[in-house]
Amino acid sequence: MQTWFLLLLNHLPGPNTFFLSFFLSFFPSTSLFFFLSFLSFLVLFFLPPSLSFSYCFFFFLPFFHSLSLSLPLFLSFSLKIQTCEIYLHYLSIYLHYLSIYLHYLSIYLHYLSIYLHYLSIYLHYLSIYLSSLSVYLSIFIICLSIYLHYLSTNLRRLSVHIYLSILVCSYLSIYFSLFISIYL
Repeated sequence: MQTWFLLLLNHLPGPNTFFLSFFLSFFPSTSLFFFLSFLSFLVLFFLPPSLSFSYCFFFFLPFFHSLSLSLPLFLSFSLKIQTCEIYLHYLSIYLHYLSIYLHYLSIYLHYLSIYLHYLSIYLHYLSIYLSSLSVYLSIFIICLSIYLHYLSTNLRRLSVHIYLSILVCSYLSIYFSLFISIYL
């Protein structure tokens, strides 16, 4: 990755060029290269202004090259972070609406439990009413059966009395007709 830079170091004037190229060959990583370039950029401020343009180019070029290499990684990382933040934002919105839905569902279940409680009370009193009504109806049926039995018994007696009275009346009418026919 830094081959062109090492070749550039070998062609630049200065006593420490070979040492720097040899030293940079042990650090092929981009992050370490960026760190060394940043150090070279800081060293630039402590050097006298009588240096040639080649040294300025030598100090600025690795820094901008490493920055250009690290910038897409940083942008992709920031894009991933922003995507993750968007996902987390929508997840928080979803969880918020889910909590609202669960809240209203708990309210609905609460009122449903109250309704079922009152319905159970109503059914309990209805069962008590129906049981008492069944008792009253059974008592009424027993009394009615007793009354009908007594009435049937009295009707038999009454029918016997009516039959006897009709028989007596018929005999009396026969006797009266015979009496009238004999004496008239």
